[in-house]
Amino acid sequence: MKTVFNNSMTAHVWFSQSQDYGNNSSSSLYFSGATIYSYGNHYPLATIYKDQEVVLVNSTPSSVTTGQHRSDVLRAIDNETFKTISVPDTMDAQNRENIEHLESRVLETLENLFKGRMHHESHYIYSIGKYNDYLDYFGPFVGHEKIEIDDHLESFSTEVAKKRRIRESKEAEKRKIIQAKQLQEFRVGETSSVNSHKIYLRVRNGLVETSHGADVPLKDALRLYKALKNKTVNVGHIVGSFTLEKHSDDIVKIGCHVIELSEADLVLGPILALINGDISPDEVAREAFKLDMELDNMSVVAISYLGSV
Repeated sequence: MKTVFNNSMTAHVWFSQSQDYGNNSSSSLYFSGATIYSYGNHYPLATIYKDQEVVLVNSTPSSVTTGQHRSDVLRAIDNETFKTISVPDTMDAQNRENIEHLESRVLETLENLFKGRMHHESHYIYSIGKYNDYLDYFGPFVGHEKIEIDDHLESFSTEVAKKRRIRESKEAEKRKIIQAKQLQEFRVGETSSVNSHKIYLRVRNGLVETSHGADVPLKDALRLYKALKNKTVNVGHIVGSFTLEKHSDDIVKIGCHVIELSEADLVLGPILALINGDISPDEVAREAFKLDMELDNMSVVAISYLGSV
């Protein structure tokens, strides 16, 4: 069983809970059971509470490198199913310090709101949500009750909302331009991620890599893709270090990744067609070129040895 991964894969395998232990090459990021650590047992970075479908993330200030580990961990969490709550103690959910920390965040954001900083209203509502969620999942706690949000704080005033829509529209346009550039760089291997909720794929070094930092062997990916197209696959199918969680005609969920089948069609479809003798290597190269994706030598060799999948 493989236990040494890069930072991103260490976080992804931890969240999948497909094995009890794993670490990066320097052991500065490692997990044991439900908890993942940064630079030692003194800093549990996050703990999975599977029954509650919650991940508690360490809120204690940290170094720059631990902050990078935290980013990898947050990207690995399935936000469709699990909620994340930042607290001082990730390993003891009954520690009163946690609920008191969340209460202090509510008071802090409320103070900012009273100072007339209207852009903090969403922070106030968010902090109340996390406080109430913690009581739902791990309460009760003596002296702490759920907080009701005042009706007048449910939405911004008309003028503020209008300004927000204009600002968000401009930001969305900027994001589209940035994401298009990041996607092109991702396809050719110049960057490892795309700042987008949508997950993109590429074939590189004999692996299928995702824009959220996970990877699986090309052969595993092609076997799953073929089974999906033939409708012969079942939930629980193993793909690399991950498990097929669910699938439909449009999407497939592997570990924490929800991938559109149209993306798999773009990247894996031509390769499977080549293996099955339906198209020529030149046609595969042309399809890869359309995606700005170059099939490197290792991937070409891997494909040539796959035979029928």
